[in-house]
Amino acid sequence: MIRRTNPISPPKWAVVRSKATVAGFSVIEEFAHEGRSFSVAVGDLSHRPKALIQGEYVIRNFRRKAGDALWHETGFVGLTRADEAIVFDLKGDPEPRWPSPDFTDMTEGLALLCVYGEKSGEIAERLFPINIWPYGKTEPIITITKYGEIKVWVVNPMSREEGFFLLCARSHAQGLYDACLDAGKEIDIMPVGLREVDNWVNQIAS
Repeated sequence: MIRRTNPISPPKWAVVRSKATVAGFSVIEEFAHEGRSFSVAVGDLSHRPKALIQGEYVIRNFRRKAGDALWHETGFVGLTRADEAIVFDLKGDPEPRWPSPDFTDMTEGLALLCVYGEKSGEIAERLFPINIWPYGKTEPIITITKYGEIKVWVVNPMSREEGFFLLCARSHAQGLYDACLDAGKEIDIMPVGLREVDNWVNQIAS
């Protein structure tokens, strides 16, 4: 099996209870502190498949405008232009075969995080210079912004439990992950493992 390196390490104080290997990545299933209540959770989904789609495939299959995002089959598609989109899979095969040459695999090039919980909006306000919950929007959206000099794609699924997904270059992943934790120090933010994140993802997919 191919061994892949995860771009993110959890804080030293967070005790890992269990791990698993998924598509060559070592992923954290559960932390020891999980089970108690928290206001915001931050999870690492960098092992999940990701791709950039360009060209006719986007226009032909999604028929959306730039800034729109949608749940498609087992993950999200976010249109950055009418003919360009980022896709990340959350529930399907962790080693998919992309359906077209218009897909460029970015699984090892991009990191994927999620932040969710009743005070996740406060984290977004502290990190980004834009509002990722624009007035009147009820359908999922994708926004391109920056945290400092880090380019970040933000997908807001507009789920019942507030939250959002963050994508950035792998080389900036640790910095963005740490920034999320730092931004939530005063509001009880916690790193969580894959099992806890799956509960939120299942709510979105239902």
